[in-house]
Amino acid sequence: LGVEVEGGQDGFRYINLQCYSWDSLPLNGFLDDETLKGEDVGGSEGGGGGKAKVTRKFKAYLTTKPSYTGQNEIDVRGAAFGTATLRLLLPVNDDVEKVCLPKIRAVSLGYRG
Repeated sequence: LGVEVEGGQDGFRYINLQCYSWDSLPLNGFLDDETLKGEDVGGSEGGGGGKAKVTRKFKAYLTTKPSYTGQNEIDVRGAAFGTATLRLLLPVNDDVEKVCLPKIRAVSLGYRG
């Protein structure tokens, strides 16, 4: 299995996804604000009457079978067992968590969207 991380890209001032091997050493690849590619979604409203809006969403993959382009993917072949950290820092307002927190799910190997 691989792991898909999907979330709102514009609700935080900094985003970072980093993987670590079982011995806590970081793997070579990581994704952050500059390398994470998102897509425009047109500004969906947050729940609860908040003012937060998502205008860009991203999908990132932790995979042992990366695609040719490697866009939004971290190759974990070197350490398929380990951990990952997803840093979402400095939300633009208090309503961001309602619409921008990521969803994480297992996907079959080779799955692309």
